[in-house]
Amino acid sequence: MSQPLNLPPEIVGYTHPQRLGRPVAIYHPKRLAAWRLVLLLLFTLGSFALALLFLANAPTTTWPAALIFLGCTALFLVILLRAPNFNPRRAARRVYVFEYGLLYADGSGALAEYPWYTIMSVQQKIVERYVNGVHTGTTYLYTITRNDGNVLKLTEFFDGIAQLGQGISQQVTQIHLPHAVAAVQRGETVPFGDLAVNAAGVVSTRHGLLPWAELDEVRVVQGYVRLRKAGKWLPWSHKPAAEIPNLFVFLTLADQLQRAAHGQR
Repeated sequence: MSQPLNLPPEIVGYTHPQRLGRPVAIYHPKRLAAWRLVLLLLFTLGSFALALLFLANAPTTTWPAALIFLGCTALFLVILLRAPNFNPRRAARRVYVFEYGLLYADGSGALAEYPWYTIMSVQQKIVERYVNGVHTGTTYLYTITRNDGNVLKLTEFFDGIAQLGQGISQQVTQIHLPHAVAAVQRGETVPFGDLAVNAAGVVSTRHGLLPWAELDEVRVVQGYVRLRKAGKWLPWSHKPAAEIPNLFVFLTLADQLQRAAHGQR
């Protein structure tokens, strides 16, 4: 979650109105909970103890098992050492959100500035994990591409990633949506990955043109953007939401044009 806005001296300069403006939130790495640390420590020590036990038996038939447990020990140790709880550089990573953009600190002292107007696209991939019908967690990946080609990827490594990702998407949508609407009004086609939007309808590289008057539904279902043609049961297009840049711009624009074609407000 966002923390109290105690900005380091090197960040304060970005609060100038001509830079990124008023600070809004700071997002920190998510530290492993105590019970996870204890569990990982037990697994690490247990695997190492079993490896030593097999090696102590000496016969070559036990070596494969010993190697397996040594591998497990190394894996658990890497997970522990990469956790922000023990890794100072990873613990120093921050995402600073301001009124006019965000600033990413990679933990080494380097800072990357992403004013909202310089962000070309945001792609999001959100996956809900279930085991035997029980929800076990959610993974997030927000891929932010700047106009100069620089790419920033934000995941659940940061505490409050859902709020952070939603805020970034909203800011970018506010900037790109008016430009997309104006482009359509000028007769241009606005691309969204394999899909595109123009005054005539939705264009797919695979299926061609679907006129707005024939578009019955645009929905996001289980991580997929489903477009359904009137009178058809199967989706006309079924694309992963993660493959559509500026998803909310696409959804809002398609909804507006589809409603206009059907005489709705």
